[in-house]
Amino acid sequence: MRKKSLESPKPRDKCFVLMPFGGWFDRYYKEIYVPAIMDAGFEPVRADEVFKSGIVLEQIREEISKAKVCLAHLTNKNTNVPYEVGFAHGVGTPVILIAADINDVPSNLRGSRTILYNTNDPYWGAQLKENITAFLKNQLDLENSSRTVNYQPIDRNCFSPHLPLPLQQEMMRSKNGAQGIHAKARSVRRHFPV
Repeated sequence: MRKKSLESPKPRDKCFVLMPFGGWFDRYYKEIYVPAIMDAGFEPVRADEVFKSGIVLEQIREEISKAKVCLAHLTNKNTNVPYEVGFAHGVGTPVILIAADINDVPSNLRGSRTILYNTNDPYWGAQLKENITAFLKNQLDLENSSRTVNYQPIDRNCFSPHLPLPLQQEMMRSKNGAQGIHAKARSVRRHFPV
């Protein structure tokens, strides 16, 4: 007779979904995204499922930071989603983009991993689900191999969380640039003393 293990199952890594809420986006999430994400071995989370008091934007940033991967639905050019994609890139969380039309993907993101779907195809929902699962499994494979592409995260502790993210990123670039210039100047002074 087998003894039951008292160990709880290993918690799944989170896949945070960046997308608008309401209408058909909610149906896509429940009927396509959730099953596809779970089939890939992740726990799906969307911002409207985070129930705690506080500032919503800070909670979204926290969830993106904790996620193993993000899915970003860019169809209809909702302005919040690219902002959240930028934050994910800044903290080093991989992002898989999804859109019905390549023109919904901002030009600076078109080189990223993107799943395109066509609602005119009668099987588009099933195909989108399969593609999401495949892309997420591929992301796991990348993370478990030496081929992983890592974004260089910004140091989140060096700025006030109240500064807008683009300003924080610009300050980080300036700080890194200034450090590089100072290091180069020190090196030159060592070799060519005045």
